[in-house]
Amino acid sequence: MKVEHIRLEAGEVLILDGVIYLIESVERLYYVELVDLLPSEVSHTTVITNLRPEDDEVYQLEHVGITHWWMESGAFFVNPDGTTFKIDYPRGDPRFTPHGLLVELNENIASILDPWRIDLWIKPATEPAVISRNLFAFANHFKIAFFGWKYRTKVITKADLDAARGRNVKVLEVERYVSK
Repeated sequence: MKVEHIRLEAGEVLILDGVIYLIESVERLYYVELVDLLPSEVSHTTVITNLRPEDDEVYQLEHVGITHWWMESGAFFVNPDGTTFKIDYPRGDPRFTPHGLLVELNENIASILDPWRIDLWIKPATEPAVISRNLFAFANHFKIAFFGWKYRTKVITKADLDAARGRNVKVLEVERYVSK
């Protein structure tokens, strides 16, 4: 699957699930979350609360990478597999509705240095979760890194959108996570 990344600039417009946002500023987004899996944990959900946009923000995640290791007798070991990962967005929705997004990741094919390409738009007041499945009977520890863009936004009206289109302002429409 080819993922085309489109970074918006200040002054451009994003329509996400029917809400019209004017992009006021753009900054790089890089966030790392540490996760520890106990030996007894087969499945673990980590809610990434630090990727919860404020009311005037929208996040665009382009890449995610995982560094996976464990420690035994004071030494670190790299584990080439043994844990599988899924990104659940919005948190909890894919289990209950067809409108959420569930991205299955295989730790063997990406790392923080060679991350997966994804296309995930995070709306205000929502956040993703990472579901990790421990295939071994010992503790696993990993870092998951998110790369993308943080947009400071302002909600505008349909009339403002029409005026922007009249001025040939770039408008990107994403309607992937529409609720019933």
